[in-house]
Amino acid sequence: MTSRNWLAPGRHVLAVDGFNDRLEAGLIFGLHIRFADRLPMDVVSDPSWFVVAHTRPDWNQRTTPRPDWRPAILVGGINHHPWGNWPIGLTVEPPLLPLVIPFWQTGWFQLSLLTLLLLAIGACLWLQAQLTLQARSPKLLHCGAYPDCAGHP
Repeated sequence: MTSRNWLAPGRHVLAVDGFNDRLEAGLIFGLHIRFADRLPMDVVSDPSWFVVAHTRPDWNQRTTPRPDWRPAILVGGINHHPWGNWPIGLTVEPPLLPLVIPFWQTGWFQLSLLTLLLLAIGACLWLQAQLTLQARSPKLLHCGAYPDCAGHP
């Protein structure tokens, strides 16, 4: 699976939704992207990033920063002042794997299954109609042989 399946060409926004529940906080971000047809690209957190209050309704959907957004402040790198031996915990996420959709979740399979189900229901209704007609046919054939059906068994 190629990156074309994930992202359309053009400008994209990388947004980080974070919170802090203890002591000082900071964000150190690094992303290494390997392209199939060109050199790799590195994305790192730096002062070109912006800090936006989470109360803004469209902060994660914009493609350009608003004038009232504050630029991020570079305080210090990892293991440098003021962090010292910080961070105590560092999260390293595994690389993204291609999105694999099982065949039973694909549109063609579900449409085929729906068509097969409708055909089965149609066949059941046709067979039920045939059974109903066959159940009535002896009475119709019996009465058809005698002009006055009420007088004969």
